[in-house]
Amino acid sequence: MIGLVFLLLGVTFLFEDCVRKHANQKQWVSEAQVKVEHALRSDRVPNDMSKRLGPFKHLAGQGFGGAVWNVQGFDSLQARREGHFENGTIPVHFIVTEGRITNAGNRDTVVMDVRFSTGKDAHLIIMVSHPDL
Repeated sequence: MIGLVFLLLGVTFLFEDCVRKHANQKQWVSEAQVKVEHALRSDRVPNDMSKRLGPFKHLAGQGFGGAVWNVQGFDSLQARREGHFENGTIPVHFIVTEGRITNAGNRDTVVMDVRFSTGKDAHLIIMVSHPDL
């Protein structure tokens, strides 16, 4: 009977920890998305793409996931959105990285890099450093 009580307590603590972790990750991705939208409005889009798509309007979509492999040596979260511009849309993939490693000493969420991936599946790749991740 005592073993069952400890098992239930362990499961409860694990569940609460998972819920808290997911809530934190959701907040970090939301904060990063605000920075991504600001960067896209502030002409951080590569010039050749900016001319073709026109001014940025908004991002659409939700959700996020963790990295499949951690080969970089830091944690990250990944989000995929649809970037709506005046003359069209393009997929936007932003990666929220562990700020204390990717941007040591900075306590702000910062857009580190904006790249345009060409080819048949052209999309924007944006790296964001978050200090709390």
